[in-house]
Amino acid sequence: MATPAGPLRGRPTTAGRARRHREILDAAISEFLHNGFGGASMDAIALAAGATKRTLYTHYGDKAGLYGAAVEQQHTYVEEFRGEQVTLESAAIVVVGSVFSDASIGLHRLVLAEAHRFPEIATSFYSRGPEQAMEFLAEHLPEGLTAARRRELSVWLFSLLLGEPHRRRLLGLETEPSDQWVKRHAVAALQMLRINR
Repeated sequence: MATPAGPLRGRPTTAGRARRHREILDAAISEFLHNGFGGASMDAIALAAGATKRTLYTHYGDKAGLYGAAVEQQHTYVEEFRGEQVTLESAAIVVVGSVFSDASIGLHRLVLAEAHRFPEIATSFYSRGPEQAMEFLAEHLPEGLTAARRRELSVWLFSLLLGEPHRRRLLGLETEPSDQWVKRHAVAALQMLRINR
C-alpha cells in the first residue's frame, strides 16, 4: 500500500500535479489488484493516496474512470514519444515492455474477470490500453501506407507483440520478462510481418 502523502500547500506545479496523479493511480492499481474492481473502495484509494474522495471524483469521474486512468498510466509512452523521431523497433519494444509488466497484466486479468459484471471497464480498458497502443504503432509504421493499411498492420503487429507469451503471463505461467527478452520478442514480431524497422 502506498504511504499517504501530506496535503499540498499552495498551487501545485506541473511536476507536482503529475506526481500526485501517479501517486493516486499507484494507490488505485494496488487497490484494484488486491480487491478487484467490484471490491475496490474509493475511500481506501483516497486514504492510501493521501487525497480526498472529492478529488478522485473531480478528476476521474467515478471508479470506472479511475480504472481507465490506471490502464492509461501503463501507456505513458504514447505522450512521452509523441512527435519524436522514434523507430518502429523502438516503438514495438516500449509497447511490449508496457503490456508485459506486472501492473498491466494485473489490470488485464481484472477486466477479464469482471467485465461481464462491469461492462464499462471493458470499454475503458480497450480504448485506453490496446487501442492507444495500436494507434502509437500505426504512427511509426513506414511512410506511404494508406490509413486503412496502416490500421490493419498495426492490429496485426500488436497481436504478434502479445502472442502466446502474453497468454502465459496472464495465466501466471511466466514472470515479468527481462529487457533483453522484451527486445528479442519485439524484433521477432517485426521480422514475422517483414516490416521495415
